Amino acid sequence: MKCHVVGTVAEGTTSVELRIYRDGEDPKNSTLRSVVKNGRFECDVEDAQIERWHIVDFGEVMEKGMTLRA
Repeated sequence: MKCHVVGTVAEGTTSVELRIYRDGEDPKNSTLRSVVKNGRFECDVEDAQIERWHIVDFGEVMEKGMTLRA
């Protein structure tokens, strides 16, 4: 199953790289990444079954540790 994700970040957000990861995984280990350009991002997520995924600001994860703001 393939899903194309398109989104925007809140105005004033300075995110550069987002990490996309499965529920229960560590975002630091995720290989799915999306670069934010002009406040927009997109990526393809492919999996054999329907899963719950999260998208987080990787810079924030590295700076502050994991937060609940997904």
